[in-house]
Amino acid sequence: MAEFNEVWLHDRPAGSEAVARWCAERYRRLPDALWEYVPVEAYAQWGGLKYLLLYLEWESRYPDEWMANAKSWGTKGGGLRDLTRAVPYLPDEIVDQLARLVCLAVRREHRVEDVRYAILARAIGDGRLRPMLAEIAGDADEKIRLRARYLSWLLDHPELPTPKRNQWVAWLKGQG
Repeated sequence: MAEFNEVWLHDRPAGSEAVARWCAERYRRLPDALWEYVPVEAYAQWGGLKYLLLYLEWESRYPDEWMANAKSWGTKGGGLRDLTRAVPYLPDEIVDQLARLVCLAVRREHRVEDVRYAILARAIGDGRLRPMLAEIAGDADEKIRLRARYLSWLLDHPELPTPKRNQWVAWLKGQG
């Protein structure tokens, strides 16, 4: 068996070049192009930042199109996690854009990995988000009002653990 395998060891399988081309092309398209390790301190200079922000906005504004063309809950969750860690290193205009993304998420139906927006809201902080959330809290839709009030409550209680779904459910029960 070892002699047989030795013969094939130096031959390239017929499809290996096609697989290599496919992999290289895949990492030039969304969502896979966003899977790149970038230290949080360097996020502001990362060439993929504007695409990650656009990807998250696309998911919020056009969820059906996003689902059909570029759905990746892992990319969404990982991107939000990394952005949360990078907030202290990002310029104000990017943090303002993140605050608007949080508000977009509040105004739409809940989706997978949305708890990461609550965590991001805490990282962004009170000053930027509170006025936006106060405006949203007056929305005609009760679900939207509740989500805005929940995020405001989270900002009021930084001592609480990292937001999780069960925390949201407990908060909702407390609202009567």
